[in-house]
Amino acid sequence: MQFGIMFANTGHGASPAGATAVVQAAEAGGFTTATAGRDGDTIPVYAWALSKPGDRMYQHIEQLAAVGVTQAIVPTFAPDQLAAIGEDLVARFG
Repeated sequence: MQFGIMFANTGHGASPAGATAVVQAAEAGGFTTATAGRDGDTIPVYAWALSKPGDRMYQHIEQLAAVGVTQAIVPTFAPDQLAAIGEDLVARFG
């Protein structure tokens, strides 16, 4: 069995420290991508980025990326706001 997602959650959302703690706990338990026969660079790492769009959300996403998170999960927003929010996130982060 292969898992494709490592999920870091620390209560009411995730933080860079929480994502780092999940990795450290896995390593302490003997889990490494090599022992599992996987290339760690191919495993996406997801974490919550729970805040309203704007500088605070973007800073949170940047901090998560700095510790290896590859996918940020953002909260839902009103349908009439989704297109603009999505376009802004794609323009900033690809």
